[in-house]
Amino acid sequence: KTGMVINFEELKSIVDEEIISVLDHKNLNLDVDFLKGEITTSENIARLIWRKLKPRFGKLKLVEIALAETDENIAVYRED
Repeated sequence: KTGMVINFEELKSIVDEEIISVLDHKNLNLDVDFLKGEITTSENIARLIWRKLKPRFGKLKLVEIALAETDENIAVYRED
């Protein structure tokens, strides 16, 4: 069974618009609406990024979000 895929440039555009431009150089606890009231651990941020991105993918299945703080500290979120 082959799943649908998305063009990398389209994926990059969605992530830049929904996530990078919103989070980059911001105080996550004060400046980011979708994080307000949340404890901003890597695990929670990955989960909340999932929630923010999922509607943008329509019929495509979002499989996982990986958020890397460093090469050795990576939070992964998968919805069951």
